[in-house]
Amino acid sequence: MKTKKTGVGAVLSAALAVATLAVATLALSCGGGSAEPVSMYHWDFAWSAGSPIAARIAERTGVVVDPISAPWSEWPAKLNAMMAAGDMPDVFITYGPGDVDVFRRLRDEGAILGLSKYLPDYPNIAALLARWPDQAKGGEFHALPVETRLDHAFMIRADRLDALGLSVPGTVDDFLEVARALKARYGGYPISSSPAHTAGFFWLYPIFYAYGGAWDDWVEEEGRLIPAWISAGNREALRFIAGLYGEGLLDPEFFSNSDADKQEKFLSGKASIVMEGNYPAYVEGLAKRDPAARIAAFGTLEGPGGRGMWGMDNFFTAVSINARLPEAKIRKILGFFEFLYSDEGLELLRYGVEGTHWKNEDGRRVPLLPVAGGTVEPLARVDPSASLRYFVEFDAVHYPEWTPRRAELAAIADEALRYGRFNRYQYDPTEADAAYSKILYDLVLRHYVEIVSSADFDGAWDSFRAAFLAEGGAKVIEERNKRP
Repeated sequence: MKTKKTGVGAVLSAALAVATLAVATLALSCGGGSAEPVSMYHWDFAWSAGSPIAARIAERTGVVVDPISAPWSEWPAKLNAMMAAGDMPDVFITYGPGDVDVFRRLRDEGAILGLSKYLPDYPNIAALLARWPDQAKGGEFHALPVETRLDHAFMIRADRLDALGLSVPGTVDDFLEVARALKARYGGYPISSSPAHTAGFFWLYPIFYAYGGAWDDWVEEEGRLIPAWISAGNREALRFIAGLYGEGLLDPEFFSNSDADKQEKFLSGKASIVMEGNYPAYVEGLAKRDPAARIAAFGTLEGPGGRGMWGMDNFFTAVSINARLPEAKIRKILGFFEFLYSDEGLELLRYGVEGTHWKNEDGRRVPLLPVAGGTVEPLARVDPSASLRYFVEFDAVHYPEWTPRRAELAAIADEALRYGRFNRYQYDPTEADAAYSKILYDLVLRHYVEIVSSADFDGAWDSFRAAFLAEGGAKVIEERNKRP
């Protein structure tokens, strides 16, 4: 990503200079003192107060985690409800600056802690934020990015490809050929997609990039920036998707499926191609249904516009601290995260406690975790407190050496890093963006479904484009192109 020589850079440079001298005092900056409860909110946050990881965390930081959780599908709503009730957790997850409206409201209300003044005392936190300088607004950071690598991939039934004598598709033409062959042999609708809140189009996004379009980004046409939603690339991608739909190759419920619906269709054999994250869950789930079945993964398709993937700025969600806490507790929490970002803390979150979860054998880590079906059990299944890691990083950043299918997972992440395209204006919304983005997004999804299912594709596209411009799109484009 781009970096700028701004006041933020000066603050970070100064903080890192001081931080270099402070590394030797990590134990002091990590809190210490008497144990203190800290409420922490995350989706699916499992925590076992008496576990080895929990005990080591308390010993090293003086923090006793008080977990608050909700299912993935409900976590934003529950966070909003807690805040409305004035019951804000000490530490909580948000979408960070990726959700501009919510993040700006929390910041402007003084609900989330400004971090910059603390950075000289916490070198590991300063080093983390130095990698995302564009997240500072007005010279101030208000969140700690949770690092990730994109794990999105198309998954296809490799055993069915073998039976048909076909290879994993590499181009949009190959994709069409394979889908037709799968339908002819196995019937049904070979391709499924989701989720309903994106009208099913999100998990088809590599097709948009293959035609020179994009998902929720800007592209240049005729010397000016326009939203990819109305670009010629997205139009031709939709034409391709409409062809899949018209031939009965795309699940007719793709626009209303939940991710779980789509997964069930794949695992049951009704669908042969889907796109999703969490490749291991698909592999394990399919093995339970059909031990002879196999999956291959691929991230991109080549088309007239090349290859590409929706990209992230190597983070997903961010951690904020309640700004209304007493100063002593704020520093206790900052010390807690300072430890988690240290080499010792990261090793604890990734591998667990030495001597309990792993051992050192001839200079390499060897797991002491249970083995089920010839596979080492994931750390979080053995010690639920390992889910604390998701306040710091996600699995794709680092897989333990004994992780099943580690090479395949690394290849998925590498392809995403190579082809991922990050929306460079995500942190720089205009006033028109703020005013019209939700209206326009809802309009896009509604019209995209109509376009794909229309008997008059070009007429439906022209109607959509005119509506987009009339409903605020023209103002969004005008303001964006006035920006330097």
